[in-house]
Amino acid sequence: MEVKSAERVKGADITIDEITIGKAGWTDIGAGAKVKRVGVFWAEPSDMFTRHFRVHDFRGQRIRVDIGAGITDELADKVIALIAAKKVRFPSEDRALSFQRREMEEIVELKPSGLSKQHDGKLWLHFVDRLNTLQFRFEKGEVILETVVYINI
Repeated sequence: MEVKSAERVKGADITIDEITIGKAGWTDIGAGAKVKRVGVFWAEPSDMFTRHFRVHDFRGQRIRVDIGAGITDELADKVIALIAAKKVRFPSEDRALSFQRREMEEIVELKPSGLSKQHDGKLWLHFVDRLNTLQFRFEKGEVILETVVYINI
């Protein structure tokens, strides 16, 4: 079970601490050696993390966007504003498969839910109710879509 702290709001920024709580009998996975216990419950202190959200005006609505590690508020503000205005550049026809381009056009109509930076430095744009994400780059003040990243779980 995941437990969340109260939200901390400062301007457009919202932060929340989260940690996973375990209990004997909930799963087949037992507690590790470094857990903190309270009765039958336990948590691994090193598993606690803080999520950073930023509130944006998006096509007449106020939305929360999950800002991943390595993403600055300035970058998020610029990217979300450009997505809201539908000012993005798609890959050239010869670089993108036509079905991928159609999917990109469909996805950018949706509400963004997060921005993340991958270990290899690639930037991903996540959307509400979609597992698939858009990989993009930000150059000279422009959002340039590169590909659809298909996420299978």
